[in-house]
Amino acid sequence: MAKGMPEILKTAAAVSDPDDAKQYITDYCNKMQNQAFEEAGELLNDVRWYRSHNSNTMKNGRNPETHEVIDELKRVDPHECRPGTFRL
Repeated sequence: MAKGMPEILKTAAAVSDPDDAKQYITDYCNKMQNQAFEEAGELLNDVRWYRSHNSNTMKNGRNPETHEVIDELKRVDPHECRPGTFRL
């Protein structure tokens, strides 16, 4: 976000309507924030997979309706473990 901000501010300064300039900056910040949250979620999933992958054959369970990870562990057969899928 910080890397692209000078260009965003330069473009916003060239916009004649101050409300449009504010909205342009806000849209950029929201886009970057959403991207950061998405990447953080992917990183958290990678860490959870790595952690559970390296802790025998116990995996975190998932809520069947929302697919959210829950604290309850479930036993997974060793052949279901996917070695090499963790990327750093």
